[in-house]
Amino acid sequence: MMSVVDGAMIAESISLGVPIVVKATLILAVALIGIRLARRARASIRHAILAAAFGSLMVLPITSILAPPVRIRLPVAARERTAQTPWPALTGAISAVVSPHEGASAAIPRSSELSLSALVFGIWLAGTALSLAPMITGLWQIRSVRRYGRPWTRGQKVAERLTLDLGIQRRIEVLLYGPLAGPMTCGFQRPAIVFPPEAKDWHDEDLNRAIVHELEHVRRRDWIWHCLARAVCSVYWFHPLVWTAWRLLALEAERSCDDAVVRRSDATAYAGQLVGIAQRLSAARKSLALAMANRSDLSARVGAVLDSQQRRGRLGPMVVAFACAAAAALVGAISPLQMVAQPQTAPAQSASAPRKPVIEVASIRRNLNGGRAGIRFAPGSGRPIADNITLKGLIKWAYDVEDYQIEDGPKWIDSIGFDITAKLERDVNPSGDPAQRAYFREMFQPLLRDRFQLSLRRSTKELPAYALVVGKDGPKLADRGKADNPQDMRMSGGSGLMVGQRIPVSILTEVLKSVVGRPIRDETGLTGYYDFRLQWDPADTVPPGGNDNGGAPGTTDHTEPSLFTALKEQLGLRLESRKGPIEILVVDRAEMPSEN
Repeated sequence: MMSVVDGAMIAESISLGVPIVVKATLILAVALIGIRLARRARASIRHAILAAAFGSLMVLPITSILAPPVRIRLPVAARERTAQTPWPALTGAISAVVSPHEGASAAIPRSSELSLSALVFGIWLAGTALSLAPMITGLWQIRSVRRYGRPWTRGQKVAERLTLDLGIQRRIEVLLYGPLAGPMTCGFQRPAIVFPPEAKDWHDEDLNRAIVHELEHVRRRDWIWHCLARAVCSVYWFHPLVWTAWRLLALEAERSCDDAVVRRSDATAYAGQLVGIAQRLSAARKSLALAMANRSDLSARVGAVLDSQQRRGRLGPMVVAFACAAAAALVGAISPLQMVAQPQTAPAQSASAPRKPVIEVASIRRNLNGGRAGIRFAPGSGRPIADNITLKGLIKWAYDVEDYQIEDGPKWIDSIGFDITAKLERDVNPSGDPAQRAYFREMFQPLLRDRFQLSLRRSTKELPAYALVVGKDGPKLADRGKADNPQDMRMSGGSGLMVGQRIPVSILTEVLKSVVGRPIRDETGLTGYYDFRLQWDPADTVPPGGNDNGGAPGTTDHTEPSLFTALKEQLGLRLESRKGPIEILVVDRAEMPSEN
């Protein structure tokens, strides 16, 4: 009987779609890892990485078809043919792909295969059509905006003045459009900036900041990239990573334009303006389908605007050229690759279940060259190889846990890297179902016990989060009522200072999350819009009595109270710990292995 793993490999070798999906996953993974590593770099750099990834996804299907194939033969265990097989659609494919020279007597009808292919294609086509519908609706909405929007003389004059300052050589039309919730940019050849009618009452400073932000969108041609990326998402609608990358692309575009504003204006005032715009977006009954601004990104944008350590700036031509060259190199390298099943003679098996492969011998050496840490598998043989990985990293891999679930042990388990090459008793294929992946992890457990003298025990620990609640004396927030004009909602401050004007507690909670570095749940029940001033020692954000992990309280020479004390005394609120039971691994013993 053919195994699930064998059948999956053969399906991948004969299908055009599956290899493209695998290659697209690699491109998206590289892009997401890249922006993770560049999280302290300029937002424009992260946007360039994501834009290059979407450009690669656009050309990937074409290059995969046109590029001369480079075949990678993957071993598949041969099986005797039987009258009954769970893979009727794939049995004929073995003859066509692996043994094309066999006679007609080996041929098997392919009607099931064709029916399955047609079904899969139909599902993909329907999903693509449904995913394109919002984009088509959005373009139709933009057509209505351009047709029914009214020219705005004041905004046009400000835009023309700022266009010259920003070095933009194009004429940008400024319009007012009634149903709009916030300012936006649209248009390819004739770009336009569209404002809601309420913008006529904005202060000059608020209007200047909004127009600078939108002009930066025009200069960067974000509207074009936004629409192209949305179209790519429609083609890869079934892939979760493509939607994650699309949301991050929109966020980094907004942050890049925010950086242009911060270079010309006060950061705290602009952060307050962002809060006001977000309030308008949340109050609107509906928004345009292709609008780039998203209220859910408010916390990240406000935090970045107020972060004085954040790097800002435009992209240079060298960075753009490097991103394009890297994307072209990656697409050129992976597009020709094709996986082809290569049958191998299977050893005789007993009637009992096949024994799982074990590690016969392993070479362990201390890493002296650095490099990226990780575990990989040698092509063809499936032999596991670990590069510059610590014992803690090996424990994470072998027992499928996270960093915070590993405790105690010598200090070196998280600082010294090892290079490991393992030899299995027989060659295996690591890309299988979850059960197969699980026993690949289990193979490392005896190795860790034998060579590192590792001794573990399981335990349960309460891990911390916070809940924002009202203090016993009640809140000390000044309820000012809902702002008639969103511009009256302001949030300002800096290191150790937060000043709010007509701010809901939900916004206060979002900002506090970035200060304490833990999840916070709003359990105050307060629904008003409040004025407040919160001032604390930025060096002391540890709860009284120490942190939840048993650490000591923060020590400082400053005269300001800690964040926890300031919340209680100044706002009448408290941060309460909320803990949940989490299984952890306690390292009782570990020794440095002897090298061989």
